[in-house]
Amino acid sequence: MSASADKKRKDAQAELELIKKGLLNASDERKQELEDLITALNALNYYKNQVLIIACHNIKSTECSVAIAELDKAYQLKLKVTPHLESI
Repeated sequence: MSASADKKRKDAQAELELIKKGLLNASDERKQELEDLITALNALNYYKNQVLIIACHNIKSTECSVAIAELDKAYQLKLKVTPHLESI
């Protein structure tokens, strides 16, 4: 997971935890938005890891590095074009 996506996920998790503990007031809509964001970022992270496992299995490290760079570009693009992932 990229640093910015990981930060978004951690921030969303922290905010949701405060809401659940009653330390922060938020609407049901906001709680759902945070849960959806966390789920989406977790899914993207899982997908990225699976692609890297496949791409880097039994190939040269340079090919793996290229695959990682290409996947990271695609991952960043997905974050930019998916509005609910940028809401935090």
